[in-house]
Amino acid sequence: MALFLVNHVQAGMKVGIDIFSDSGIKLLAKGTAITAQHIQMLQSHKIREIDIDGEAPGGELRADKARQLDPARQANEEKAKLRQLMKHIPLFSSLAPEHIGLLADRMEKREQDAQTILFRENDPGDSFFIVLSGTVKIYRTSPEGDEKILAVFNAGDSFGELSLIDGKPRSATAQTLENTELVVMSRAHFLDMLKTHFDLNLVIMAEIVQRMRDTNDQVSDLMFFDVRTRVIKSLVKLANRFGERSDHTIVVQMPLDRHELSQMAGVKIKELNEVLYDLEDRQLVKMYANYFELNLIKLRSLLR
Repeated sequence: MALFLVNHVQAGMKVGIDIFSDSGIKLLAKGTAITAQHIQMLQSHKIREIDIDGEAPGGELRADKARQLDPARQANEEKAKLRQLMKHIPLFSSLAPEHIGLLADRMEKREQDAQTILFRENDPGDSFFIVLSGTVKIYRTSPEGDEKILAVFNAGDSFGELSLIDGKPRSATAQTLENTELVVMSRAHFLDMLKTHFDLNLVIMAEIVQRMRDTNDQVSDLMFFDVRTRVIKSLVKLANRFGERSDHTIVVQMPLDRHELSQMAGVKIKELNEVLYDLEDRQLVKMYANYFELNLIKLRSLLR
């Protein structure tokens, strides 16, 4: 795939990635064979560059070379890509394209390596985060140094809003589990967003209430359930949130290792392994390096 200036696109070339206008209207779909009329239409929408399927013919001016000469154009391209990504984030699904564009202008896209600390418990709350790709864990640390995973977030999830609303320090630590792309918004822009878009208030309130319920459930689990039940409930929770059906099982693609899974369940690693070995012997769970399979119906029946 090659990036071309629209002025250098030739009829017969094929579109490499769906092309959208600034207002979010799809102009051309991936794989479309471009005609002279298409080129005129793209120019009328002020589209400067597009991705073309296949290699660039000799002598063509590649758009990436032109971009290197114009930092302002590069910044505009990044914002355009960010607007496209934000359209698929549930938090912003109710917003018009022009409102998404305004919000994108107030956001910063970041790429973080695996195991990067985004913020620590008791840090000032100055940013709101949205995951574009990858996975982030939220956890608290006991005075003895033991970790308890409170939540795991992946693409489309948001976090960090609580400290921005009440102005208090972070109540937990956030860390990437794999290479992760994030969108970050400052506290000032976040609060302004809530004042401007009432619908977002309702969505964020629902998220906060759900997390409070999850926290209450975790406290109840630790107080009233044994090790085996806590492990099974953690597996079911991960399956409900991240699982995909494959034949007669649920496959959960997660970058949690066994140590982190034990933290999530609130059990020791030895206790976790004993429960998992038993579940594997009964063919209810099958553990792999970066994912696991389970029979969700039978596992749920063990919780009754």
